[in-house]
Amino acid sequence: MAYLESAPHNRGKEKQFDYVAGCLIAKACQLSTLEGIGHFRGFLSFQCMDEEVIRVYHHKYGAYRVNQTYMFIDPKTGNELVERYLLREEKQQDEQK
Repeated sequence: MAYLESAPHNRGKEKQFDYVAGCLIAKACQLSTLEGIGHFRGFLSFQCMDEEVIRVYHHKYGAYRVNQTYMFIDPKTGNELVERYLLREEKQQDEQK
């Protein structure tokens, strides 16, 4: 994954849309599970230089830090993100039935 950033109108308390970053990260995890090869299947790796953003990736999305700048999301956590961000609408519709 590279260059994920929220648009200015999707930041802070007055953001226009919610869950955008989570949906993008979850989709990348889903694609890694579907398209990944060998032992790398399901893993999402990325680089991040900002300490504050690193903390967000860890606490909000379950990413692990490898060294100063590299992080990854494991397959189990990736599947949980897919459930939380991509399949939440389907769950809400099923609950309403």
